[in-house]
Amino acid sequence: MGEVGAGDCVVVQAAASSVSIAAIQLAKRSGARVVAVASTDEKLAVAAGLSADLLLRGDAPIAAPVRDFTDGRGADVVLDHVGAATWQRSLDCLRIGGRMVMFGNTTGDEVSFSLASVYHRGLRLLGSGAYNADDFGLMLQAYFSGGLRTVTAAECGLEDLHATFGLDNSRALVGRVLVRP
Repeated sequence: MGEVGAGDCVVVQAAASSVSIAAIQLAKRSGARVVAVASTDEKLAVAAGLSADLLLRGDAPIAAPVRDFTDGRGADVVLDHVGAATWQRSLDCLRIGGRMVMFGNTTGDEVSFSLASVYHRGLRLLGSGAYNADDFGLMLQAYFSGGLRTVTAAECGLEDLHATFGLDNSRALVGRVLVRP
């Protein structure tokens, strides 16, 4: 959706979530430079282990460091599944003509922004939530043949699933909960 290519600068919000872990790896495989944004040093360490090029704490301003990293240009693509809490910072990171791919709203789906800022800068706001069976098959192929890493936060059997149920909604979670049959 974001048309990430070699040399692009890609900002990944919530960099230690399972979907962002995959996004970092796919962006790196495309030849992009990745800026990982996360709320803790532990989460940034996960992104560093995936070869993210710049690590930024989400509780600090990120637009200026992204501009510095891109020699004043700004990011080509921002991947954001957080929503309202990161919306403006994501927009502020983009270069003229940049693309923001939105695929979630864990902090809310109501935002406001300057239409003029978007159209004067030629930004593209792209929603990415729909996929079909072919897309899912391509994702599985990329995962199993492409050497993508999975980061596992916890592991349990079906009999212990109730004990890990709340972890998936926790901001402390790094990666995914693996459920064994």
